[in-house]
Order: sequence, then C-alpha cells, then structure tokens
Amino acid sequence: MRTIGLAWAGPFALCMALLIGCSALPEATLPTAVAPSSAPASQSTTTKPVPSATPSVSTQAAPTTTAVRRLPTNLPQATTLPAALTPTAPSITWIHKQFADAWSLEYPATWDVNAAGGDEGAVELRGDYRGHRYAVAFGYPIFEQAVDTFSLEAWVAQELATLPADQRSAITVSDLAIADAPAKKVLNFPGAKSGTASHRVYIWRSGDRNPRLVTIEAGDNQPPDTLQMAQLFDRFLAGITVPTHN
Repeated sequence: MRTIGLAWAGPFALCMALLIGCSALPEATLPTAVAPSSAPASQSTTTKPVPSATPSVSTQAAPTTTAVRRLPTNLPQATTLPAALTPTAPSITWIHKQFADAWSLEYPATWDVNAAGGDEGAVELRGDYRGHRYAVAFGYPIFEQAVDTFSLEAWVAQELATLPADQRSAITVSDLAIADAPAKKVLNFPGAKSGTASHRVYIWRSGDRNPRLVTIEAGDNQPPDTLQMAQLFDRFLAGITVPTHN
C-alpha cells in the first residue's frame, strides 16, 4: 500500500511544479501595430520643415531696439530757391534831338554831346555803355573830287584800299538804308589808335544832303567788345531820321 502512494505522489508533484513555474513567468509584450504608409516601400519619403509665420522665440535673436524720431504729420512743402542773380545793366533812356539841318539823332540822355561843328554837319557823342566807353561821330566828309564823279561803292572801295590785306580780310560789308538813303555798313575797320577797331556806315547822298559818315569806336583802354559795339551802333543807326527844315 505504501509503495503505490509513493509512486503516485511523484508525478503529481512534478505537475504542480510546472504549473507554479508557468504562472511565475512575465507576460509577453506584443509589438505595437504600425499604420500602413501610402508611399511605396521602395521610396524614401523626406519631410522638410515648414517655416512658421511666427518666429520661434527660442531660435530667433532678439531685435535691437533703436530710438526713432517720428516725423511731423504735415511736412513742409518743398521750395525752389531762386537762381543766383546776375547784375542787370541799368536801363538807358534815349532822347531825340535835331542838330541844325544836318542830323536828326537819338542818343543816351547821359552822354556828352559836342555839337560845336553842328553847322558844318559835325556832331560827336561820348558816353558809357555796359562797362565800356564809346565815341560816336557824325559828319559830312570833304571829297577831293566832285561827288557826281563816283558812287557809294567806289567811295567804300577807296577807303578799304588804304588798308593792309590782313586788315581787309577781317572786315565785313553789308548794304542797308539810313534815313531813306542807300548806305553800306563796314564792321571791324581799324580804329584811330593802334590795336583798336571801329564800325562805320557810309551814307550816300539823298535829296539835298551830301554823303555822310558815321563811326563808333571804343574810348577806353579795355579790350574791345566788337559784338557789343556793333549792337550799340545798330541802335544809333536806327535813331537817325530825316531832318526837318526849321
């Protein structure tokens, strides 16, 4: 009887030991399920970070604070400064006067007048004009031959023939009419003094008036301004009119 109990007790004890050992083992952990990807398994998907509209405080450096002066709301209008003023020449008043029956002229009111030879047809004017001094002479030249024997062209040619070739080359001659009489204007004629120039007008006879000569010349020691002198000369010529008989 005892032999049978020992034989049964051995297998029973072994089974109990196995049951106790299995219950003591840790529970197995299953792997977490992975969501299927839409990209093929053979392709590598790279995800680029998208910049945020709001900069990250942890990565962006803090801005430097600079004091800014606020501009006024109503800004002043831009103004244009006037150009540098250049001195303007004072205006010249011209007056008219008749000298006997020889000349009817206009000239600046401030100029000096020498009409001592007015009865013989000689009048001389002197004065300043835009920084220069000029002398203007009006006269009736005396001819060695009778006026009827030559012409206006011959008179001018005779005057120019006395000049050297280099001085003649600088002269210009033009035709015009002065107080209803034919005339020739000769520019850059040598002056009375060496190194100076003058302008002349040869006026031919008209009616009972004999040929006349008008000249302008610089009266100072400055370099001559021939262009200005020509402009002034034209103004004098424009003021010559036919004298009226007293």
